[in-house]
Amino acid sequence: MGDDIQQLVLDEDEKAWKAAVEKDPIEQAHIRRLIAQTVGDFLNKSCKDEESIAEIVLLGSIMKRSDFGRVLSFLVKQME
Repeated sequence: MGDDIQQLVLDEDEKAWKAAVEKDPIEQAHIRRLIAQTVGDFLNKSCKDEESIAEIVLLGSIMKRSDFGRVLSFLVKQME
């Protein structure tokens, strides 16, 4: 279902970019590194404003399992 929702909000250029990335393992690795860096920056940042939280939430569905686990653990600890 998530992919169906993405298809509804992507314009033609974005769909073409997404299709190209899906065929390029080097670009996929680059994006994974950027996501991991974003997660690390979020976890190390002392102030978690609405914008940074929203950014992490949006990346949740495409994070590696380990990065998602780090974010989830952090958020759970914040609620305790």
